[in-house]
Amino acid sequence: MKRLCVPVLALFALFSAPSAFAIGSSGVAVVDDFEVHEFALGPSSPDTDILLQAIAPPYAGHVIGPTRKITVYHSVLAAPGAWPKAVLQTGYSVNDRAYLDIWEDTSVTFEYQFPTPLDFTGCGFLTTLNIEIPEAAAGNNQVDMTITFTDSANDYHVDTQTIADGVPALAISLSQFTDVDMSKITNFSVRFHQGISEHARGQRWLGDMRLTGTGSIRTEFIERVITAQVPPLPGPPVEFEVWDVFGMQLYDAGIGIVQAISNGMNPQMSMEWSYDFMEEGQICFMDLKWDDAAPFSTTNMAFSMQVGGDYGFFPELYPPDPVHGDKGILLAFPVGLRDSPGGNLVGKSTVWLTMDVVEGQGVELQNVSLSSNPMASGCVTEFSVGVDLVETGGGVDTQLPIMNFSWWSDWNTSVLSAGPTETASRASLLTAMPSVMRSGTMFQTAEPFSVSGELTIHDVQGRRVRTLNFQPGDRGVHWDGRDGNGTSVPAGLYFAKVEGQSSSTTRVVKLR
Repeated sequence: MKRLCVPVLALFALFSAPSAFAIGSSGVAVVDDFEVHEFALGPSSPDTDILLQAIAPPYAGHVIGPTRKITVYHSVLAAPGAWPKAVLQTGYSVNDRAYLDIWEDTSVTFEYQFPTPLDFTGCGFLTTLNIEIPEAAAGNNQVDMTITFTDSANDYHVDTQTIADGVPALAISLSQFTDVDMSKITNFSVRFHQGISEHARGQRWLGDMRLTGTGSIRTEFIERVITAQVPPLPGPPVEFEVWDVFGMQLYDAGIGIVQAISNGMNPQMSMEWSYDFMEEGQICFMDLKWDDAAPFSTTNMAFSMQVGGDYGFFPELYPPDPVHGDKGILLAFPVGLRDSPGGNLVGKSTVWLTMDVVEGQGVELQNVSLSSNPMASGCVTEFSVGVDLVETGGGVDTQLPIMNFSWWSDWNTSVLSAGPTETASRASLLTAMPSVMRSGTMFQTAEPFSVSGELTIHDVQGRRVRTLNFQPGDRGVHWDGRDGNGTSVPAGLYFAKVEGQSSSTTRVVKLR
């Protein structure tokens, strides 16, 4: 079953903080989107520090870590009346943001502390800290911003830069913080301040702070198990395969019902899978349906999300924090593919998973939680989301789905590009048939080669292992799985690249 594709941005209209995960962005982790816990801070006298400690739960997904501490500092040397301010008014609006009013020798600091060291790279998937500065009052002076990371060994790195008027956002590469272990951060802070001799005033709005990755192409899906019913519990998952748009099978994904309790009973429910097209790839859906022979009542549920596959890759994911309102949940998380357990990361797929109450159904989502059993790296292959489906009295039509899940993802490799270059056409794209081989494969293009050239085979380190020639009129090049010396290459991921006409790259996995 297919359906008309809803405009992608509309999929997030029900969430508390939709702007934090705009489609097209690779953002996967919110540091602080200022959607929760109002504050209005300013010193009442000179030489005063004002501290506020904002507890994050139950606001998972809006504030990274368990606490947000705000410090407003005012020096006795500052001009009379030059008292700094930090103000936030929230209403789960996309426009929620903090207002900063900073004078000479004053500052406002946002600090985030982690009792257990936090991996700011998300198992190597996140590369950039983005800080949104939507606007500043006209004629304002520039403001200094200092970022500090501290790791579990108490090493720290400080980066200070000046924010000029009119700069809407900053993108700060995590790779520059070489003095600390970014996978074991215990404290992170951002300080906005003015110097003592400037006699200046800086007013700024501070928007979302988030961690992002870079570069992506779209993915496509192939159904495997399109319907699943419960009881018994836990039920079998709805399963589908995730491919990139150039014909490479990446991993399997599944969503299943592991718990459903209503009035002490296990109600009969089902999930049904479908997909539709968007941009260059696809989006898939799962409808949750109630047994139409029984009336709906408040239900305690848990859903499992899992990844796996046997395509020469070893998938893992980094469990997300749910961003949720009473009508929907957003989960954004990276799926990484390694060439062996704990081995090289050969690519990553960023997933946006939404769980919506179907419009018109009198149901709200309450008590959202997430549980997982992380490996030593902090990554998992499965996690579960618990939620109460609470009847609100507005009526529930059991002839229609109660909830709808959507899964959208992108993909990028960490070695060679899997997509065409700017000059390549889809007709010249290279594909491997089969893409998972034991003894050999045929690299093909949609149209015959127009000139002679070379097809080169590379391993995951980028080293050339074989060179094959093609002539005008050829539509394919066979590779027998051997290197230039005639030796069978080890099992793993390999890249084929064509030079000689429009350049193109594809991937193939050799099995043992």
